[in-house]
Amino acid sequence: MNNLIALFDMDDTLCDTTGQKIRDVERYLPNEKNFSVDYCSPECTLQIRTLLRHTLSQPGWWENLRKLEDGFELYDLMRAEEITTEIVTKMPKTYPLALWEKLSWCKKNTPDADNINLTLKKRRYPGDLLIDDWPSYVTGWLDYNKKGIAILPLREWNKDYQAPRAVHYTGKNMEVIRTLLEELKQSKNLQL
Repeated sequence: MNNLIALFDMDDTLCDTTGQKIRDVERYLPNEKNFSVDYCSPECTLQIRTLLRHTLSQPGWWENLRKLEDGFELYDLMRAEEITTEIVTKMPKTYPLALWEKLSWCKKNTPDADNINLTLKKRRYPGDLLIDDWPSYVTGWLDYNKKGIAILPLREWNKDYQAPRAVHYTGKNMEVIRTLLEELKQSKNLQL
């Protein structure tokens, strides 16, 4: 392994958490229109929040989330480049079963990860790269990791996010990511 460390978010980066929430609402509340599964949104009604609290606490919900292709394209690239890969995922405070199931999901889908971290504050984890979809987590991590670079798999909620040390991965700009990795490797080797 070279001396670079890539930290991977799990939810909506490696697995389809939001998509599953939407599918749950569409399945159990088929007449809902123009809804949101973001608890902070006014379109996330009390009925939707109640449904999600119920479905997210069911055995198997977290463990069986679908893999996201673009997140795994980045993960596979880091492994191929022999970059240390760690999963750093936020612990859901209200779903105790999720702790075990997230760990189980990671062991099943990323068995070659160098480490799996369940945390409340991912921003404090040191690394060279953070691969995460959520803008506020990216900003917090970049603030703590002054030389770090963030890669955001493109999502509807992060498409307008911009930061000097952040780049979106669109699924079509892998060469940009490869160039970024080469620059990081060279920079790190110069520091040694």
